[in-house]
Amino acid sequence: MLSGNELGLIDVVERELLDYYEKDVFGKLISDYQRSLSQINENPFFAKLPEVALTDLKADAHRILNIDLSTHMKLSSESVPTDLLLKFLLDNKAEKRGDNARDFLIFHTLMDACVECEDEQFILISKDRIFKENISFRRMLAENNIKNFQVFDSIASFLNEYGPKVEWLTKEMVEAKIDAEVIRAEILNDITCFPSYVSKYYRERDGDDLPLLEHLNIKAVKIHDFYVHPHPSTDELMINVEVRVSMQALYGPSPDPESLRMFLESGPTKTVSSPENFDLQGRVVFDEDILFLFEGRLDQEHRSIEDFKFVDFMPDGFRYEHMRLGFAFSLTPLDPYISN
Repeated sequence: MLSGNELGLIDVVERELLDYYEKDVFGKLISDYQRSLSQINENPFFAKLPEVALTDLKADAHRILNIDLSTHMKLSSESVPTDLLLKFLLDNKAEKRGDNARDFLIFHTLMDACVECEDEQFILISKDRIFKENISFRRMLAENNIKNFQVFDSIASFLNEYGPKVEWLTKEMVEAKIDAEVIRAEILNDITCFPSYVSKYYRERDGDDLPLLEHLNIKAVKIHDFYVHPHPSTDELMINVEVRVSMQALYGPSPDPESLRMFLESGPTKTVSSPENFDLQGRVVFDEDILFLFEGRLDQEHRSIEDFKFVDFMPDGFRYEHMRLGFAFSLTPLDPYISN
């Protein structure tokens, strides 16, 4: 905001974002609330709680979300040329790649904006390599003589070129601020969330329906990325740090082994969001990298990082990293469930 640049939201991505909030945020919160309310009202030792107008509550949440999104520039394409889309899909099919139709819609929308506003510079921040490597996209850039478009794979890489420069700040200084014990404590504080990131079976369960942790191994902690930006109200320089934490968590047997057996015998499909990783005893295993977020304030006078604190962590922060251009998630059979 301070740089005079404008943050844009492509209509395709906006619809995806709204759908995500509808299903995975608002929908999950309401489902959790209804389940908890039902459990309380069915318990003879609790006073009955009144029903809440969830429809109105959800409508207000959508209204606030739409107001927030409306503060950004919207990018949309008037029409999508079916001949270009068909050629793109056929090229991908010939090279045994996914259809990537969503990426085509994003790219085509940006191309329209670049052609219409030649005096403006458009920058896309995305980890998807397709935007740099796809032959059809590169041909579209050349045929339209587009020079005002750049792709960066992260906010940090973008700000390294266009953001504030702090010569004294080093990666070693940032690493020294990362406390492995803080990371371990935050993981243990929310350890019950991880089974839901492994299996659809645990996504709708909580409390006594979740298995207990048997073993936690934090294998590695390293800086993934960091960037500096001015605070929007104080102009102080802030630092945001992304930390890659490789961890393995093994959980105990399911509190409802028969229900889990039926689920596994149904042959659930392994996906990126639900890898369905169980050992031979039917114990759920979380074994991947998670994304930790930290932030702090730069003290320019003393050349130090101050007020450094944990912000949040994302168990699925690196799941899509391996999904490079044309590569899908490997679907392999589940290990058989063997009871003790």
